[in-house]
Amino acid sequence: MPERNSFWRRTFDAARSHGDWHRVDKLYTRNTAAQIASDIRRAHLDGRQSIRTQGIRRGEQWEARWSDIKTGAPGDCEVWIRLVR
Repeated sequence: MPERNSFWRRTFDAARSHGDWHRVDKLYTRNTAAQIASDIRRAHLDGRQSIRTQGIRRGEQWEARWSDIKTGAPGDCEVWIRLVR
């Protein structure tokens, strides 16, 4: 049965093909952005598949960071991801 083509699966696929830091195509609050980045960085350690990490393949390790956006609404943050291995 084919895997569902979720937002996060598409995002990780795009980041894989990009080869460097890739901006997640959504904005988040500061707390949510920090939690998402943490979940992605730790996915290879605990092996859990959360809704945010379901596009990560077994054996992959990802870096993730978040930051306030330069323009736009105050409090909006962006998340950046990059495949390490």
